[in-house]
Amino acid sequence: MRAGEDKYDANSRFTVAATFTLVANSDLHLTHIDAHYYVYGCVCLGAGRKLILDGEQLNSDFSYDLRSPVTLTAGSAHTVTVSLTLRPYWSIRAAADCDYGEIELTFNVVELPSTTPKTVVGRFRFQADGTLSEIDTISSPPILSDDQIRSALDSGVISSDEYRYLADIQQTARYRAFNATSADDSGLINDLDIDRIKTLGRRILDSPHGNGNPPE
Repeated sequence: MRAGEDKYDANSRFTVAATFTLVANSDLHLTHIDAHYYVYGCVCLGAGRKLILDGEQLNSDFSYDLRSPVTLTAGSAHTVTVSLTLRPYWSIRAAADCDYGEIELTFNVVELPSTTPKTVVGRFRFQADGTLSEIDTISSPPILSDDQIRSALDSGVISSDEYRYLADIQQTARYRAFNATSADDSGLINDLDIDRIKTLGRRILDSPHGNGNPPE
């Protein structure tokens, strides 16, 4: 990850770049490449992107659509570089808060001679040494994840009504609400009962099924 001198400022811009080897198992048309970067399960906001295949940029800087489909032959190997210019997953966070996140790549292809589109998804986590490790799923937020509130219900830490209230809110919004200092911290949580979410969250975290004080 690369960030400017303002990397500790709220909502500061940063760039994430990753290079992969793409091997075609059959003759195919590559029609679309999508990429998203996540921190604590929350997607960072895109401000620009470059998709490069074997040194050639395939898209305009603000589109995931390829200028034209690319034909790949069976057994061929290609270098794909994805460069994302981003802002933090939450406007009160800084670029420095977004190290060691996870990237999800989606390739849309058509295997020839078929005309049926197919989607291939890969997910990877950035390690401290700059390498990538493959993962099965994008991580959940460290606070009030779906699994955590379900466990709290099963263990009697929260009631069924409290569980239903939390379950009706996306886990990333619950996470933001728990860490919010005011309702103005994010437009996504302005309509939520932040005090109730904080109270339930603290009860869960302080229970034997919680994890105490996880990263914010």
